[in-house]
Amino acid sequence: LAEIIKEMELDSSEAKVEMKDPRGTVIELNGNICFEVGEATMKKELREFLDAAIDSFMTVPADNKQIIVEGHTDNWKPSKKIAKKYPTNWELSSARSSAVVSYLIKNGVNPSRLVSHGYADRWPADLNWANMRRGTIQQPRGDNVEIVKGRGGQMEYTGVERNESGKPIFDNIDMNTVIDSLNRTPELRKKNRRIKIIFTQQQFVDGVERSGNSGK
Repeated sequence: LAEIIKEMELDSSEAKVEMKDPRGTVIELNGNICFEVGEATMKKELREFLDAAIDSFMTVPADNKQIIVEGHTDNWKPSKKIAKKYPTNWELSSARSSAVVSYLIKNGVNPSRLVSHGYADRWPADLNWANMRRGTIQQPRGDNVEIVKGRGGQMEYTGVERNESGKPIFDNIDMNTVIDSLNRTPELRKKNRRIKIIFTQQQFVDGVERSGNSGK
């Protein structure tokens, strides 16, 4: 993946590999190279990236690991002609992931490995997995809150207000407020019209999980 990114001369804002996702290795492709507003037609750069990945490693016959394709949107609400085709961002994001899956299948990737997900605008690019699943953002309460490196290199908050038991106080921020904030500029909205492809460690073929020992 890193070699493909380098060969295509993509910068870190256009494509990046993430190893910390709990599901597996992730390639995240920025909307700049994926889709226009309200569209599910893949841009040339996205097709070229997929072609390179297909040729490099996605059609190895012995590889049965599941591949999850995620489609995402910004928080722009479909209107007029686009709304007739995609009434909401749920349909649009699903169409985007389906377009990628269809392209992969057409070019030789095993269909039984592929899963297509649409997340609408509910998972902006700068929102992590845990907060997305929680449905809220927890913001530490305090006038002089800072993030510092604590024990073991872990990031910690300082200056947080604490309750009578000494525990830090956090306020929950509504997810719609967070989504609006993470789509507040044209560049952020472009970033969110993205595709993510997750290469998992789970092996599924025709709906059956394959175990290296049992063969079940």
